[in-house]
Amino acid sequence: MVQTIDMVSSPIKPKVTPSPKSWWFKNNTKTLDNVIFSMQNLDLPKQTKPANPPEKSLVFDYPKLVSHRTSLLSDEILLQIFSRFSQSERNSNSLVSKRWLNLHGSLVRSVKLLDWDFLLSGRIFIRFPNLTHVNLVNACVVSPQDSYVLLTNQVVSFHIDSIVCQIKPNIPCIYHSEVVSGECKMCADFSTTPTSKDHFSRKPSDSKRFTDSNVFTKTLISERCVLSVHEVELGLKILASRYPNLGKLVVVNACELGLLSVAEECPLLQELELHMCNDQVLRAIAAFQNLQTMKLIGNVVGIYSSLVSDLGLTILAQGCKSLLKLELIGCGGSYEGMKAIGQCCLMLEELTLSDHRFEVMWLPALAYFDNLKTLRVLSCKSIDHGLRTDALLDFCPSLERLHLERCQLRDKQSVGALFLVCRTVQEVVINNCWGLDDEIFSTAHICRRVNCLSLEGCSRLTTIGLEAVILLWKELESINVISCNNVKDSEITPMLAKLFSSLKKFKWRPDTKSLVSANRVSTGIGKRGKSFRKAQDWKFLSGT
Repeated sequence: MVQTIDMVSSPIKPKVTPSPKSWWFKNNTKTLDNVIFSMQNLDLPKQTKPANPPEKSLVFDYPKLVSHRTSLLSDEILLQIFSRFSQSERNSNSLVSKRWLNLHGSLVRSVKLLDWDFLLSGRIFIRFPNLTHVNLVNACVVSPQDSYVLLTNQVVSFHIDSIVCQIKPNIPCIYHSEVVSGECKMCADFSTTPTSKDHFSRKPSDSKRFTDSNVFTKTLISERCVLSVHEVELGLKILASRYPNLGKLVVVNACELGLLSVAEECPLLQELELHMCNDQVLRAIAAFQNLQTMKLIGNVVGIYSSLVSDLGLTILAQGCKSLLKLELIGCGGSYEGMKAIGQCCLMLEELTLSDHRFEVMWLPALAYFDNLKTLRVLSCKSIDHGLRTDALLDFCPSLERLHLERCQLRDKQSVGALFLVCRTVQEVVINNCWGLDDEIFSTAHICRRVNCLSLEGCSRLTTIGLEAVILLWKELESINVISCNNVKDSEITPMLAKLFSSLKKFKWRPDTKSLVSANRVSTGIGKRGKSFRKAQDWKFLSGT
């Protein structure tokens, strides 16, 4: 029989000697963990960033993300802010950034263009999109900008050089008929050249008078120094197509078609200034429906050589019946042209005549200006030497202001006729006029409604001549006398002093001595005495 014996394990385990392999894994567990972690990273695919970051990443700092805080403002808000700045502040602010430069350009309304290519290329429309006033005079005259010679006139101002000054040969003189080698026989003694192609009749006395004053000088602007009529026409068409709200335009050497395009595209145009204007250009004036201010510049001695005659004045009168202001510079004409303006332009309130070339007997036409309020006569060599003070002249019924500036008032008959036609005026201003003496100024006594008198630069007028006239003006309220050297304080009579004391406005500076005496009270000159010296010392010590 086989006996089975069950073996029972002892509670004490026998000691087992570890192998070298198991010993290495036991003592290097950290190293093994790093190896396993690196192997797992190689096996895993790269994780991409989520498209939508968590909400906590939306928190950011505004000053760190924008270059300037004003970039957070809209264009409308910035335009409202810039509109409150002055012009100088706007110009400096436009240099901050391109955005501010564009915003500044949208606020500009008036531009004086210097480069014609700036218009033809269209850059002006990008830089200044909202223009309403455009001056093209300097851009139409081809002049060197790097020249050191600047020609300045009351009409224009531009740079010139030796090429600009040209002589036009074989053109008849506007006052004489015979021309030899480009010079008039009668004007040759004065080294002059003719300046116009137009002709109108003159008496021999008139020709001699203008010749003696050396009127016929060289023309500084030749035809090749001004853009051609076709170039100006193209520029006007481009300008009118992009600026439909144009309100004022100043242009040189324009043609009839160019002005017609402006009138068609710019119905709101109210002010128009035409340089080198002639009768043919004025045919397009009737197309401007809302024109209120007109300035025509024809013949300017030494600069422009065009001329407007009675025909042009008649066309102007029939085409612009709603004119309020009219200024004629270097324009010709006569009684018929001025009469047409007075009869057709019933709303005309202000008329300015500068260096006019009118024929004799034009002054009575002012009686047809029923609503004329202001008459200005500037830089005229003669008013109207064909009239006499004893002639039967009607007066301008609504005239209130008469301004004479830089005029030659040597002819007593013409000056007296002017005051006779303007005898309803209430304000008389005479500035820097030559030849006004006591005898000529005495013709102003007929203006009995004068309440304001201003005299400046009338060196031949004396105190006696001034007193003889102003004592007859019972409604006089204001006197302004400046730089009239023959008006002396010592010649003021008690009656004149009494009149001065009753005036509302009084400015008396006929010479330097009167200026010192007028300021004597404020400066302390002429004061004497111990008390005055003490007061001055006290002010000095107190720092006042």
